[in-house]
Amino acid sequence: NGGLNPLKFCHEDVVVEFERLSMCDCAQVIAANELTAVRSRDCGGGENKLDDFFPFDPIHLKGALAYINPLYQQWRPAEGRAEGRRPRESNLSDASAALSDSDTSNSVARSLQAMSLTPTPKDELELLTSRRFAETNELLQSVLSKGGLNYVPRRL
Repeated sequence: NGGLNPLKFCHEDVVVEFERLSMCDCAQVIAANELTAVRSRDCGGGENKLDDFFPFDPIHLKGALAYINPLYQQWRPAEGRAEGRRPRESNLSDASAALSDSDTSNSVARSLQAMSLTPTPKDELELLTSRRFAETNELLQSVLSKGGLNYVPRRL
């Protein structure tokens, strides 16, 4: 009942996964979200590349890949359903009643680990990120030089 509504901005498969896991009673929120349009794709005159990112998606930079790759799992839709299609009903409550607490915890953990989307190819994301760093460095140099300070950016 709070003012934040992160499910409104998550990819549909992520929303379905939250609903399937029954982590909270979100059926009414999801139904209300389907009735309202979000115009983030055409804001600023272009497509928003971050539109489909789940909030906890890791960055793909060469320096971070060695640490992230062993743990990172690409998003795959739930078994028995095509990507991008919503299930007709959530049946986790029936299935979870038959599982022990330990089995349920492991199932939830595996599902949450797999709940990540990366819509932008790694090379394109690295390019966009390096451009953003360059813009930030230029801005910082400009601000600091006006104050008489010298700034030398570090290379990653």
